Amino acid sequence: MKKLITLSLLSLSPAAAFGADLMGKAPSVIRQPPATAAVSDSSGFYIGVNVGAGFGDVSASAAAVQAVSNSAVNDTRMTRSGGLGGVQAGFAVQSGSLVYGVEADIDLGSLRGSLDTSGVATTTDATSGLTGQTSINARLETRINALGTLRGRVGYAFDNVLVYGTGGYATAHHDGKGWLSTSGVPVVAGAALTPAAGTPLGSASVHEWVHGWTLGAGAEYAFTRNVGLKVEYLYAQLNNRIAGQSVSHSLNLVRTGVNYRF
Repeated sequence: MKKLITLSLLSLSPAAAFGADLMGKAPSVIRQPPATAAVSDSSGFYIGVNVGAGFGDVSASAAAVQAVSNSAVNDTRMTRSGGLGGVQAGFAVQSGSLVYGVEADIDLGSLRGSLDTSGVATTTDATSGLTGQTSINARLETRINALGTLRGRVGYAFDNVLVYGTGGYATAHHDGKGWLSTSGVPVVAGAALTPAAGTPLGSASVHEWVHGWTLGAGAEYAFTRNVGLKVEYLYAQLNNRIAGQSVSHSLNLVRTGVNYRF
């Protein structure tokens, strides 16, 4: 029995020695790569920049045109479009996957539109004092050169993506101008002396801030905990009054931007 145990030990010793020589040393511990920190937390203050484009229309009632120039034109709606860009800042709180907060932005740009139309004006002849109506030509121009919003945001976060809805207050600076001139064609023949074609009937201009509301939606992708890229759509409805009559402005805004979160 002793001889059997001795032979067994002798037969195992060369294999053990060979394994030790082959390996040279004990195998090293396999290390797992460090876990990547989550970047989907949207809490905190942030600032950023944006760029985009806008399009929409502005319209006034016929009564508004008549109140300003004693005339009524056939078409009082014009479209406008252009580019814009600016800055935004906000604060967000994340609770689980729910993200809510507030954001403000101000953009500068030039959303322009113009309209050439025709209509009818009431005129009085300076010599005879007779009053009549004459057909007119009208040139209208409009421009929005600044736009700001103050909005709430509510969204859902998953992985590195935040999708959200937004809405609140909107304001824009509106420049509007109009020129009227006669076409020289009387509406009622012989009712009064008709001014010659091209005779100016006056002009009017408006430079003021208009106010209203906005609604929209967007998505933001977080590259890191601090930097994210967003795309956003907003619809804004703004109104002001000219000579006691309402003028309506509708805007569609498509923007992309970068946010830096503190």
